[in-house]
Amino acid sequence: MKLSALGFLAWVFLAGCGASEASVTCGANTHEDMGMCVAAAPVTCAPGTALEGGQCVAQVEGVTCGVGTVAQGNQCVVVPAVRLHLPFASGTHVEIGQGAHGNFSHNGAQVHALDFTTPVGTSIVAASNGRVVAVREDSNSGCADVSCVNDGNYVTVDQGDGTRVQYYHLQQNGALVDVGDVVCAGEPIGLSGNTGFSSAPHLHLDVIDVYGYTQPIFFEEVGEMGDGVAFAGIDLTSANEPPATCDITPEFSDCPWDTFAPFGVWVDPGLPCTTAMLNMSYPFTGHTAGPTSNVLFAVYNPASDWSYSCLHADASGNFTGDLLFASPAFSNAGYFVLLAADDTCTSFTGWDASVQLRLR
Repeated sequence: MKLSALGFLAWVFLAGCGASEASVTCGANTHEDMGMCVAAAPVTCAPGTALEGGQCVAQVEGVTCGVGTVAQGNQCVVVPAVRLHLPFASGTHVEIGQGAHGNFSHNGAQVHALDFTTPVGTSIVAASNGRVVAVREDSNSGCADVSCVNDGNYVTVDQGDGTRVQYYHLQQNGALVDVGDVVCAGEPIGLSGNTGFSSAPHLHLDVIDVYGYTQPIFFEEVGEMGDGVAFAGIDLTSANEPPATCDITPEFSDCPWDTFAPFGVWVDPGLPCTTAMLNMSYPFTGHTAGPTSNVLFAVYNPASDWSYSCLHADASGNFTGDLLFASPAFSNAGYFVLLAADDTCTSFTGWDASVQLRLR
Protein backbone atom coordinates (compact mmCIF):
# COMPACT_ATOMS: atom_id res chain seq x y z
CA MET A 1 0.00 0.00 0.00
CA LYS A 2 1.48 3.36 -1.04
CA LEU A 3 1.59 6.29 1.39
CA SER A 4 1.02 9.84 0.31
CA ALA A 5 4.26 11.84 0.11
CA LEU A 6 3.26 13.89 3.18
CA GLY A 7 2.26 10.78 5.14
CA PHE A 8 5.52 9.02 4.29
CA LEU A 9 7.73 11.95 5.33
CA ALA A 10 5.77 12.35 8.58
CA TRP A 11 6.24 8.65 9.36
CA VAL A 12 9.99 8.77 8.64
CA PHE A 13 10.43 11.85 10.82
CA LEU A 14 8.49 10.38 13.75
CA ALA A 15 10.17 7.01 13.51
CA GLY A 16 13.60 8.67 13.56
CA CYS A 17 12.80 10.88 16.56
CA GLY A 18 10.98 8.29 18.62
CA ALA A 19 7.76 10.35 18.63
CA SER A 20 4.48 8.74 19.60
CA GLU A 21 2.25 7.24 16.89
CA ALA A 22 -0.65 9.52 17.88
CA SER A 23 1.17 12.60 16.58
CA VAL A 24 0.95 11.44 12.93
CA THR A 25 -1.24 13.68 10.74
CA CYS A 26 -2.81 11.76 7.86
CA GLY A 27 -4.37 13.03 4.65
CA ALA A 28 -7.90 12.75 3.33
CA ASN A 29 -9.47 9.26 3.26
CA THR A 30 -6.66 7.83 5.42
CA HIS A 31 -6.17 7.15 9.11
CA GLU A 32 -3.23 6.53 11.41
CA ASP A 33 -2.35 2.90 12.06
CA MET A 34 0.77 2.10 14.14
CA GLY A 35 2.45 5.31 13.06
CA MET A 36 1.59 4.99 9.39
CA CYS A 37 -1.09 6.59 7.20
CA VAL A 38 -3.21 3.89 5.60
CA ALA A 39 -6.41 3.94 3.53
CA ALA A 40 -9.55 4.34 5.63
CA ALA A 41 -10.94 1.10 4.16
CA PRO A 42 -9.45 -1.73 2.11
CA VAL A 43 -9.11 -0.41 -1.45
CA THR A 44 -8.27 -2.46 -4.52
CA CYS A 45 -7.12 -0.30 -7.40
CA ALA A 46 -7.70 -1.23 -11.02
CA PRO A 47 -4.90 -1.70 -13.54
CA GLY A 48 -3.52 1.66 -14.55
CA THR A 49 -4.08 3.20 -11.12
CA ALA A 50 -2.19 3.30 -7.83
CA LEU A 51 -3.31 3.96 -4.26
CA GLU A 52 -2.37 7.48 -3.20
CA GLY A 53 -3.82 9.07 -0.06
CA GLY A 54 -6.65 6.55 0.08
CA GLN A 55 -7.67 7.06 -3.54
CA CYS A 56 -7.07 5.13 -6.74
CA VAL A 57 -5.21 7.66 -8.84
CA ALA A 58 -4.82 7.11 -12.57
CA GLN A 59 -1.23 6.87 -13.71
CA VAL A 60 -1.94 9.06 -16.72
CA GLU A 61 -0.47 12.54 -16.87
CA GLY A 62 -3.08 15.24 -16.30
CA VAL A 63 -5.86 12.86 -15.24
CA THR A 64 -6.64 12.07 -11.60
CA CYS A 65 -9.45 9.60 -10.95
CA GLY A 66 -11.13 8.75 -7.65
CA VAL A 67 -11.77 5.50 -5.83
CA GLY A 68 -13.32 2.81 -8.01
CA THR A 69 -12.48 4.51 -11.30
CA VAL A 70 -9.70 4.24 -13.84
CA ALA A 71 -8.45 6.60 -16.56
CA GLN A 72 -9.37 5.54 -20.09
CA GLY A 73 -8.19 8.09 -22.59
CA ASN A 74 -8.80 11.44 -20.92
CA GLN A 75 -11.80 10.45 -18.82
CA CYS A 76 -12.42 8.56 -15.57
CA VAL A 77 -14.48 5.41 -16.09
CA VAL A 78 -16.11 3.46 -13.27
CA VAL A 79 -14.61 0.04 -12.60
CA PRO A 80 -17.62 -2.27 -12.04
CA ALA A 81 -17.76 -4.02 -8.67
CA VAL A 82 -20.46 -6.69 -8.63
CA ARG A 83 -21.83 -6.28 -5.12
CA LEU A 84 -25.36 -7.53 -4.55
CA HIS A 85 -27.83 -8.19 -1.79
CA LEU A 86 -29.08 -11.74 -1.37
CA PRO A 87 -32.00 -12.34 -3.78
CA PHE A 88 -34.48 -13.19 -1.01
CA ALA A 89 -36.82 -11.20 1.21
CA SER A 90 -35.23 -9.79 4.34
CA GLY A 91 -35.04 -12.39 7.13
CA THR A 92 -35.04 -15.40 4.76
CA HIS A 93 -32.48 -18.08 5.68
CA VAL A 94 -30.80 -19.84 2.75
CA GLU A 95 -27.85 -22.12 2.02
CA ILE A 96 -25.49 -22.25 -0.96
CA GLY A 97 -25.84 -25.70 -2.53
CA GLN A 98 -23.32 -25.25 -5.35
CA GLY A 99 -20.84 -22.40 -5.37
CA ALA A 100 -18.45 -20.94 -7.90
CA HIS A 101 -16.25 -23.54 -9.65
CA GLY A 102 -18.76 -26.26 -8.71
CA ASN A 103 -17.97 -29.42 -10.64
CA PHE A 104 -21.62 -30.28 -11.41
CA SER A 105 -22.42 -27.35 -13.69
CA HIS A 106 -20.52 -24.23 -12.59
CA ASN A 107 -17.63 -24.33 -15.03
CA GLY A 108 -16.66 -22.65 -18.27
CA ALA A 109 -18.67 -19.46 -18.79
CA GLN A 110 -20.74 -20.39 -15.70
CA VAL A 111 -17.77 -20.65 -13.33
CA HIS A 112 -18.93 -17.85 -10.99
CA ALA A 113 -22.59 -18.88 -10.73
CA LEU A 114 -24.23 -19.71 -7.38
CA ASP A 115 -27.10 -22.06 -6.48
CA PHE A 116 -29.31 -21.36 -3.47
CA THR A 117 -31.16 -24.39 -2.10
CA THR A 118 -34.74 -23.25 -1.56
CA PRO A 119 -38.26 -24.76 -1.80
CA VAL A 120 -40.45 -24.27 -4.86
CA GLY A 121 -42.50 -21.11 -4.53
CA THR A 122 -39.98 -19.15 -2.44
CA SER A 123 -40.19 -15.41 -3.10
CA ILE A 124 -37.25 -14.12 -5.15
CA VAL A 125 -36.43 -10.42 -4.91
CA ALA A 126 -34.14 -8.22 -6.97
CA ALA A 127 -30.54 -8.39 -5.76
CA SER A 128 -29.82 -4.95 -7.26
CA ASN A 129 -31.45 -2.08 -9.12
CA GLY A 130 -32.03 -2.34 -12.85
CA ARG A 131 -34.40 -2.82 -15.76
CA VAL A 132 -35.85 -6.18 -16.77
CA VAL A 133 -34.39 -7.25 -20.09
CA ALA A 134 -35.72 -10.82 -20.45
CA VAL A 135 -38.42 -13.05 -18.95
CA ARG A 136 -39.56 -16.63 -19.45
CA GLU A 137 -42.21 -18.43 -17.40
CA ASP A 138 -44.03 -20.87 -19.72
CA SER A 139 -42.01 -24.02 -18.97
CA ASN A 140 -43.11 -26.75 -16.58
CA SER A 141 -40.32 -29.22 -17.20
CA GLY A 142 -36.83 -29.89 -15.92
CA CYS A 143 -34.37 -32.67 -15.20
CA ALA A 144 -30.88 -33.32 -13.82
CA ASP A 145 -29.41 -33.57 -17.31
CA VAL A 146 -27.99 -30.97 -19.65
CA SER A 147 -30.67 -31.95 -22.19
CA CYS A 148 -33.10 -29.82 -20.13
CA VAL A 149 -30.92 -26.71 -20.15
CA ASN A 150 -33.29 -24.82 -22.45
CA ASP A 151 -36.39 -25.60 -20.36
CA GLY A 152 -35.67 -23.21 -17.50
CA ASN A 153 -37.78 -20.19 -16.61
CA TYR A 154 -35.93 -17.00 -15.73
CA VAL A 155 -35.87 -13.26 -15.14
CA THR A 156 -32.86 -11.21 -16.33
CA VAL A 157 -32.19 -7.68 -15.06
CA ASP A 158 -29.88 -5.22 -16.82
CA GLN A 159 -27.87 -3.28 -14.21
CA GLY A 160 -27.09 -0.47 -16.64
CA ASP A 161 -23.31 -0.97 -16.67
CA GLY A 162 -23.16 -3.75 -19.25
CA THR A 163 -23.78 -6.53 -16.70
CA ARG A 164 -26.97 -8.52 -16.24
CA VAL A 165 -28.23 -10.44 -13.20
CA GLN A 166 -29.91 -13.75 -14.09
CA TYR A 167 -32.37 -15.59 -11.86
CA TYR A 168 -32.94 -19.15 -13.15
CA HIS A 169 -35.19 -22.21 -12.58
CA LEU A 170 -38.31 -20.22 -11.65
CA GLN A 171 -41.58 -22.13 -11.40
CA GLN A 172 -44.12 -22.07 -14.22
CA ASN A 173 -45.89 -18.69 -14.30
CA GLY A 174 -43.44 -17.66 -11.61
CA ALA A 175 -42.26 -14.35 -13.09
CA LEU A 176 -43.69 -11.30 -11.33
CA VAL A 177 -42.23 -8.71 -13.73
CA ASP A 178 -42.27 -7.95 -17.45
CA VAL A 179 -39.59 -6.87 -19.91
CA GLY A 180 -38.98 -3.15 -19.51
CA ASP A 181 -40.03 -2.98 -15.85
CA VAL A 182 -37.77 -1.06 -13.48
CA VAL A 183 -36.91 -2.90 -10.26
CA CYS A 184 -35.18 -1.82 -7.07
CA ALA A 185 -33.22 -4.15 -4.79
CA GLY A 186 -35.60 -5.95 -2.43
CA GLU A 187 -38.65 -5.88 -4.71
CA PRO A 188 -40.27 -9.26 -5.59
CA ILE A 189 -39.53 -10.40 -9.14
CA GLY A 190 -40.39 -14.11 -9.16
CA LEU A 191 -41.02 -17.46 -7.45
CA SER A 192 -38.34 -20.14 -7.27
CA GLY A 193 -38.85 -23.50 -8.95
CA ASN A 194 -37.17 -26.54 -10.44
CA THR A 195 -37.36 -26.00 -14.21
CA GLY A 196 -34.57 -26.51 -16.72
CA PHE A 197 -31.24 -28.21 -15.97
CA SER A 198 -31.88 -28.78 -12.27
CA SER A 199 -31.41 -31.75 -9.96
CA ALA A 200 -33.50 -30.31 -7.09
CA PRO A 201 -35.46 -27.12 -6.32
CA HIS A 202 -33.13 -24.12 -6.13
CA LEU A 203 -32.42 -20.64 -7.42
CA HIS A 204 -29.49 -20.24 -9.79
CA LEU A 205 -28.00 -16.74 -9.65
CA ASP A 206 -25.29 -15.30 -11.84
CA VAL A 207 -24.05 -11.97 -13.18
CA ILE A 208 -22.89 -11.96 -16.80
CA ASP A 209 -20.89 -9.43 -18.82
CA VAL A 210 -21.74 -8.39 -22.37
CA TYR A 211 -20.14 -11.58 -23.71
CA GLY A 212 -22.18 -13.88 -21.46
CA TYR A 213 -19.38 -14.76 -19.05
CA THR A 214 -20.20 -14.88 -15.35
CA GLN A 215 -18.54 -12.41 -12.97
CA PRO A 216 -17.51 -12.92 -9.30
CA ILE A 217 -20.31 -11.89 -6.91
CA PHE A 218 -19.90 -10.30 -3.49
CA PHE A 219 -22.83 -10.01 -1.08
CA GLU A 220 -23.52 -7.20 1.35
CA GLU A 221 -24.81 -9.70 3.92
CA VAL A 222 -21.56 -11.66 4.15
CA GLY A 223 -19.39 -10.32 6.99
CA GLU A 224 -15.85 -9.01 7.02
CA MET A 225 -14.30 -12.44 7.53
CA GLY A 226 -15.81 -13.66 4.25
CA ASP A 227 -15.23 -10.34 2.49
CA GLY A 228 -18.57 -10.71 0.70
CA VAL A 229 -17.86 -14.17 -0.72
CA ALA A 230 -20.61 -16.80 -0.47
CA PHE A 231 -19.47 -20.40 -0.84
CA ALA A 232 -21.02 -23.88 -0.84
CA GLY A 233 -22.36 -24.97 2.54
CA ILE A 234 -22.59 -21.49 4.05
CA ASP A 235 -25.84 -20.45 5.80
CA LEU A 236 -26.97 -16.92 5.05
CA THR A 237 -29.72 -14.58 6.18
CA SER A 238 -30.97 -11.92 3.80
CA ALA A 239 -31.13 -8.26 4.80
CA ASN A 240 -32.56 -7.19 1.45
CA GLU A 241 -35.24 -4.66 2.37
CA PRO A 242 -37.26 -3.02 -0.44
CA PRO A 243 -37.15 0.78 -0.56
CA ALA A 244 -40.17 2.87 0.41
CA THR A 245 -40.32 4.06 -3.20
CA CYS A 246 -38.51 2.89 -6.31
CA ASP A 247 -37.90 6.11 -8.20
CA ILE A 248 -34.86 5.12 -10.25
CA THR A 249 -34.96 5.32 -14.04
CA PRO A 250 -32.19 3.03 -15.35
CA GLU A 251 -31.79 2.54 -19.07
CA PHE A 252 -30.72 -0.56 -20.93
CA SER A 253 -26.93 -0.77 -21.09
CA ASP A 254 -24.73 0.86 -23.65
CA CYS A 255 -21.54 -1.03 -24.43
CA PRO A 256 -18.78 -0.17 -21.95
CA TRP A 257 -15.99 1.87 -23.52
CA ASP A 258 -13.57 -1.08 -23.49
CA THR A 259 -15.97 -3.83 -24.64
CA PHE A 260 -13.88 -4.53 -27.75
CA ALA A 261 -10.52 -3.48 -26.33
CA PRO A 262 -9.18 -7.08 -26.57
CA PHE A 263 -9.60 -6.67 -30.33
CA GLY A 264 -7.97 -3.24 -30.58
CA VAL A 265 -11.20 -1.22 -30.73
CA TRP A 266 -12.84 1.21 -28.30
CA VAL A 267 -16.38 2.60 -28.63
CA ASP A 268 -18.03 5.81 -27.49
CA PRO A 269 -21.32 5.86 -25.49
CA GLY A 270 -24.47 5.11 -27.43
CA LEU A 271 -23.90 1.61 -28.82
CA PRO A 272 -26.53 -0.75 -27.28
CA CYS A 273 -25.14 -3.78 -25.50
CA THR A 274 -28.08 -5.71 -24.00
CA THR A 275 -31.22 -4.87 -25.97
CA ALA A 276 -32.14 -3.02 -29.15
CA MET A 277 -35.23 -2.16 -31.18
CA LEU A 278 -35.87 -3.90 -34.48
CA ASN A 279 -35.60 -1.61 -37.51
CA MET A 280 -33.98 1.18 -35.47
CA SER A 281 -30.67 2.64 -36.59
CA TYR A 282 -27.96 3.08 -33.94
CA PRO A 283 -25.13 5.29 -35.29
CA PHE A 284 -21.92 4.89 -33.29
CA THR A 285 -18.36 6.19 -33.18
CA GLY A 286 -15.15 4.66 -31.94
CA HIS A 287 -11.40 4.47 -32.13
CA THR A 288 -8.97 1.79 -33.23
CA ALA A 289 -5.33 1.42 -32.27
CA GLY A 290 -4.74 -1.28 -34.87
CA PRO A 291 -1.81 -1.10 -37.30
CA THR A 292 -4.16 -0.27 -40.21
CA SER A 293 -7.15 2.03 -40.57
CA ASN A 294 -9.63 -0.84 -40.90
CA VAL A 295 -12.20 -2.18 -38.45
CA LEU A 296 -14.12 -5.38 -39.19
CA PHE A 297 -17.81 -5.08 -38.21
CA ALA A 298 -19.27 -8.59 -37.91
CA VAL A 299 -23.00 -9.17 -37.30
CA TYR A 300 -24.62 -12.55 -36.70
CA ASN A 301 -28.23 -13.63 -37.24
CA PRO A 302 -29.09 -16.88 -35.37
CA ALA A 303 -31.38 -17.84 -38.24
CA SER A 304 -28.71 -17.48 -40.91
CA ASP A 305 -25.01 -16.66 -40.45
CA TRP A 306 -22.40 -13.93 -40.05
CA SER A 307 -22.31 -10.89 -42.32
CA TYR A 308 -19.31 -8.59 -42.56
CA SER A 309 -18.60 -4.97 -43.38
CA CYS A 310 -15.47 -2.82 -43.27
CA LEU A 311 -15.30 0.46 -41.34
CA HIS A 312 -12.45 2.80 -42.30
CA ALA A 313 -10.81 4.94 -39.61
CA ASP A 314 -9.24 8.33 -40.23
CA ALA A 315 -5.58 9.17 -39.64
CA SER A 316 -6.26 9.48 -35.91
CA GLY A 317 -7.93 6.06 -35.70
CA ASN A 318 -11.49 7.41 -35.39
CA PHE A 319 -14.32 5.68 -37.23
CA THR A 320 -18.11 5.68 -37.51
CA GLY A 321 -20.64 2.91 -38.04
CA ASP A 322 -24.33 2.09 -37.91
CA LEU A 323 -25.96 -0.86 -36.15
CA LEU A 324 -29.30 -1.97 -37.58
CA PHE A 325 -31.26 -5.17 -37.07
CA ALA A 326 -33.94 -5.12 -39.74
CA SER A 327 -36.92 -7.46 -39.84
CA PRO A 328 -37.78 -9.95 -41.18
CA ALA A 329 -34.12 -10.98 -41.40
CA PHE A 330 -33.83 -10.57 -37.61
CA SER A 331 -36.47 -11.38 -35.02
CA ASN A 332 -35.55 -12.08 -31.38
CA ALA A 333 -31.78 -11.84 -31.11
CA GLY A 334 -28.68 -10.56 -32.86
CA TYR A 335 -24.94 -10.65 -32.19
CA PHE A 336 -22.08 -8.37 -33.20
CA VAL A 337 -18.39 -7.67 -32.65
CA LEU A 338 -15.84 -5.05 -33.73
CA LEU A 339 -12.21 -5.97 -34.43
CA ALA A 340 -9.06 -4.27 -35.69
CA ALA A 341 -8.40 -5.61 -39.19
CA ASP A 342 -5.61 -5.82 -41.76
CA ASP A 343 -5.38 -4.14 -45.16
CA THR A 344 -7.95 -6.55 -46.63
CA CYS A 345 -10.29 -5.95 -43.67
CA THR A 346 -9.70 -9.42 -42.31
CA SER A 347 -9.49 -9.52 -38.52
CA PHE A 348 -6.08 -10.26 -37.02
CA THR A 349 -7.68 -12.80 -34.69
CA GLY A 350 -10.83 -14.84 -34.40
CA TRP A 351 -13.23 -14.44 -31.48
CA ASP A 352 -14.79 -16.89 -29.04
CA ALA A 353 -17.76 -14.72 -28.01
CA SER A 354 -19.69 -11.70 -29.22
CA VAL A 355 -22.21 -9.23 -27.83
CA GLN A 356 -25.73 -10.67 -27.74
CA LEU A 357 -28.64 -8.26 -28.08
CA ARG A 358 -32.24 -9.12 -27.36
CA LEU A 359 -34.37 -7.52 -30.06
CA ARG A 360 -37.76 -5.95 -29.37
